[in-house]
Amino acid sequence: MPEAGAARTTEDLLSFCVAAADAPITIADAREADHPLVYVNRAFEVMTGFAARDVLGRNARFLQGAATDRAAVHAMGAGLRSGQFTRVRLLNYRADGTSFWNDVHISAARDGTGTVTHFMGVQHDVTPEVEAQTRAVQAMTRDPLTGLLNRAGFDDAMHRALERATRTGAAAAVLFLDIDAFKAVNDVHGHLVGDVYLTHAAHCLQNRLREHDVVGRRGGDEFVALLVDVPGDPAHAVDRVVADLDAALREPFTVDDVVHRMTVSIGAAVCPRDGTTARDLVRHADAAMYQRKRERAAGRA
Repeated sequence: MPEAGAARTTEDLLSFCVAAADAPITIADAREADHPLVYVNRAFEVMTGFAARDVLGRNARFLQGAATDRAAVHAMGAGLRSGQFTRVRLLNYRADGTSFWNDVHISAARDGTGTVTHFMGVQHDVTPEVEAQTRAVQAMTRDPLTGLLNRAGFDDAMHRALERATRTGAAAAVLFLDIDAFKAVNDVHGHLVGDVYLTHAAHCLQNRLREHDVVGRRGGDEFVALLVDVPGDPAHAVDRVVADLDAALREPFTVDDVVHRMTVSIGAAVCPRDGTTARDLVRHADAAMYQRKRERAAGRA
């Protein structure tokens, strides 16, 4: 009897510790096909906003959403099937719809025959860590003034996009854009107004180009864009994009009650007509932009 009493005391102590743990804990039944939850502690309810009564009997995938990395989900599934300790980092969602990054550690519990009977998941909200890492990456790859990709970030994105275009046979194009007489803007109106010119150009490029196109600030008043999956006749399609951007950027805008009008020179290079490498395409687009600038200067003379 004392031994049974001691066992019961130990079980009660373990139950108390799991329930009182600061870390969110879940236990799922591994013997059921969909691995339903059979236990969640109070810390899990606090972290996720889901009450135990609403989640017991359900698979924990209710925490996932549209932006959850499917590769990480598949890795977690493979770990469960193997019965091995598994650690994954997932974008999960609380009951109110807000997202958080969840480091999930899953261990398998076995019976006396070695059969896996339950999975215990210990959750860790690592959102601050992930956000700090994201900010660090953005600081290295984003232009702080416009929020566009900087030169290094754009070059990396362009290399990857061109590799995909080469594999799929899709057409791509590079645009090189320079604000006309930008030095005079800074000299006459000051650098704060010059910054508005730059942010205005960046905003226009982001709004006029498609979401999956890549836009960056090369440096100074130079911008570059990669158009991917260019439809139809690539040369004609790019000409239309250039004409649309040129017209949009000419639209007047106001800074401190003063109306400003900006003009730009845009050069284009189409892959594979003008080159197949990032270096060749940027160089061709840059040369085309300067040719356009010379033509405009000659026309004003």
